[in-house]
Amino acid sequence: MLTNKEIDNNESQCMTTRSLGTKFMFFVLGGGIGAAIALLFAPKTGKELRQDIADAAVKGCNETLEAAARVREHTAEYYDAAKEKGEQVLGTVSANL
Repeated sequence: MLTNKEIDNNESQCMTTRSLGTKFMFFVLGGGIGAAIALLFAPKTGKELRQDIADAAVKGCNETLEAAARVREHTAEYYDAAKEKGEQVLGTVSANL
């Protein structure tokens, strides 16, 4: 018959073995997931990558030019509105003097 100490030792060994097995399983699973992700995001050939960078640069330049045009339009609108209000205020002040 086993003593309590022997039973505790056996349980401890079983838990350690299970713990190592679980850790190894997660290690292998993580490696598999990492390998799959690496394949999905594998780099393109140099020519393809340069073309993608050039396309992104042209797109960014075009979007910047469009944004600048919109800002220019809004600035002109704000300038005209401020000029009109300033003329109204000047007219009111001049009439009251």
